[in-house]
Amino acid sequence: TPDSQALLPSIVEKAKSFEGAEMIVTGHTDNVGNASENDRLSLLRAAAVRDTLLAQGFVASRIEVVGRGQREPLKVRSAGTDEPLNRRVEIELR
Repeated sequence: TPDSQALLPSIVEKAKSFEGAEMIVTGHTDNVGNASENDRLSLLRAAAVRDTLLAQGFVASRIEVVGRGQREPLKVRSAGTDEPLNRRVEIELR
């Protein structure tokens, strides 16, 4: 999203300040659709962010990509309910 793109420079700057750190990039979805398709979609979402980070000069061997599907919602909704807050990618530095 445009909002996410606007955050990218600060994310890159902060991540680069942790020289040698590893990243876990985790994709999430809402609960619309079936669980296995959401697992696949969340992994693709995380991989897209990884590719963006690689283009910024990060080392591939230090980035782990994970898809959690609809398992960890930020906002719990009834099944099949569209929830944009749950469609996200989280980046963890360790």
